[in-house]
Amino acid sequence: MLSRVRTTAIVLFMALGLWIFAEGESLGEFSGLTTLHPSSEGTPTRLTQMPADFDGTVSVELTGSRSALARAQAELVRGVWIEPGMVGVPATDGRHVVNLLQVLQSYAPLARTGARVASVSPQSIEMEVTELASRSMAVEATLGGVDVVGQVVLSPTRVTVRAPRAALANVPEQARVTARLSEEQTRRLPASGTVREMLRLEAPGGLGGQPGFSFDRGEVLAEFTVRSRVQTERLPLVPVQLVLPPVEAGRWQVEIDAEDRFLPVDVSGPADALERLRAGGEALVAIAALSSDDLAAGIASKDVSFMVLKQGVLSSRPELTVEPGRTSVRLKIAPVAAAEPAP
Repeated sequence: MLSRVRTTAIVLFMALGLWIFAEGESLGEFSGLTTLHPSSEGTPTRLTQMPADFDGTVSVELTGSRSALARAQAELVRGVWIEPGMVGVPATDGRHVVNLLQVLQSYAPLARTGARVASVSPQSIEMEVTELASRSMAVEATLGGVDVVGQVVLSPTRVTVRAPRAALANVPEQARVTARLSEEQTRRLPASGTVREMLRLEAPGGLGGQPGFSFDRGEVLAEFTVRSRVQTERLPLVPVQLVLPPVEAGRWQVEIDAEDRFLPVDVSGPADALERLRAGGEALVAIAALSSDDLAAGIASKDVSFMVLKQGVLSSRPELTVEPGRTSVRLKIAPVAAAEPAP
């Protein structure tokens, strides 16, 4: 009895296995979408470009066993990687009409699944194939007018440029890659001393806009010494201005001693800031700010601070160092007499 049960179980198990196998190998169909991608593996010698109005999505119809269709679906999800020289895709430069049905039927990852590509929509598209080439080029630094002492030391001094062969052939052998100091970096520079900055690279001869263009690195290290940008100017007549609280306006008469109405100062700072003072676009003024307590006490002198006046607006300029001949001004303070009532 036990033997008969065992035999029956084995027969049922084998029958189930055969049914599962038959079901997996039964023929079927599948319709789905996949995406075409230009190949990005390794360092390609040619570049494939899709049409600008084509997003890479294609509709694919497959036939085959159910197990093969399942494997093919997984490959379609990963996408199809297109590269020049594969079956159906020319390797020569120029625009070519590519038969996508031929490409997908010969695409190795799909072919290995055992499924067959029955149709593709769109069936063909126009692709452009561009041959790429590489060249080692020297790098030169552009510091945007920053005055340096000695040479600018770059590391590395050469980089590899990759671009379409035809475009690269039109660039003269003596052309240089530019390592440029940005405006933001320039603003951060110290007034003097040694500087180390990473400079971004710019391609020569319009190569930067070419398809497939690249550098083997995006930046180079530049080391240079900034020549001192601090200059000193003698300003013999810096005017003194009084600042009173608004609530005290009209209540006090304040006079600056005649000899203190203008102060001589030495002002140091960047050359461009001093040039603005010389040209009159900005003016240095000494501010004597009096509080209500100062006025009530009738103080005889007050320390001054220095600010820059531009178009009626006062502002501090930390880049400027002011060394005045005198740090305070002498004052005469008196209350304004109240007007007598009319008889």
